[in-house]
Amino acid sequence: MCFRFVMHALHLIDIPLYIVVIVVLFRINSKAFQNYKYYIIWHTLINVITEFHNCILMLPVVHLPHPLIRATGVMADLGFSGLFQFYFLSALIIQTGCSVMEMFYFRYQASVFDYKDRYFTKFLKFFTFSFRFLTFFFPAITFGTFFYSIQLQEEYKKELAIKDPTIPEITCYSSVLAAPFSDSIMISTMVTWFGCMVCTFSVIPSTTIYLNSHLRNTQNMSSGVIKMQKMLLNSLIVQV
Repeated sequence: MCFRFVMHALHLIDIPLYIVVIVVLFRINSKAFQNYKYYIIWHTLINVITEFHNCILMLPVVHLPHPLIRATGVMADLGFSGLFQFYFLSALIIQTGCSVMEMFYFRYQASVFDYKDRYFTKFLKFFTFSFRFLTFFFPAITFGTFFYSIQLQEEYKKELAIKDPTIPEITCYSSVLAAPFSDSIMISTMVTWFGCMVCTFSVIPSTTIYLNSHLRNTQNMSSGVIKMQKMLLNSLIVQV
């Protein structure tokens, strides 16, 4: 009960801040920020939904040392399975990553006027488009095989319950057991997550280094524009 109260309170404290941020972003009329602000709004809304799901709807509890997560929030009270809640949370996290990737890609295009002629654009485009594909592939593979995965989950949880009967929550409908390399669905899920991590760690550091070098040496921008571009890049890094 104390855990639930703390998590709910933290989310309620954040809500006014999110509202202020979204209202301010919609009120920005500057042409320089007209497109970029929608990326920030997308990122902010995904953050709100993810936090709401995590703090109120799912409210996950980890049962160490086993790779077991049990949902204890509103959705568990309404009878939603733990696997569905976990898949939904995972899809939201990937959406958050996608929004960050898109902001870096946009920031690169806005900062480098001749980006179409640069080899680095091909590198950046490959990983950005790959992340876009994975963003749609993950919910397709997980929710498309949901009922099959539910059956597998029941088998895995029964096996663990026999090995360790000290945790009665193992067989709970709202619990999820991570069983890596156990079946094709779990392997596909792991490969998708690994692909997202590779894309993220390939794009973010390289783009940051590239843009800092470009802004330091460019002759095509005024000092005021360079300062603004550096400020936007630094704010994006803070968001990450």
